[in-house]
Amino acid sequence: MKFARILVGICSTLLIAGGLQAADDVQFNRDVRPILASHCFACHGPAKQEAGLRLDDRNAAVKATESGATPIVPGKVESSEVVARILSADPDHMMPPPSTKKVLSAAEKDTLKRWIAEGAVYQKHWAFETPERREPPRVPATGAPA
Repeated sequence: MKFARILVGICSTLLIAGGLQAADDVQFNRDVRPILASHCFACHGPAKQEAGLRLDDRNAAVKATESGATPIVPGKVESSEVVARILSADPDHMMPPPSTKKVLSAAEKDTLKRWIAEGAVYQKHWAFETPERREPPRVPATGAPA
């Protein structure tokens, strides 16, 4: 009986935490930058910009490229070339290209689409952000169960 209560508590906590995370806004530094850094920046980052595309800089990412397509249209997933490329099954158009052997998971694709839908807000690298003071969490009185 005790095991069943513990199991129900764990499952409830996971469901609640999962629900809170799903409702959370997508953040560039936390959610998007790691995807772009591992799958895109080698060809479309600060050192190299194939097809005139640079994804690490917002100003560059929202401008039309050499092909005339706009990589990221903030708030418009269906107009963003990045989304068309990550969802493409055509080896000549899909990103990352098959030759890289890098594959975006369904969750990573969803994160990128949500981020664009939410306005594609970029953040400075965390090392360049001014730290914010936050209130420490309240702790129950000494001796009270946590």
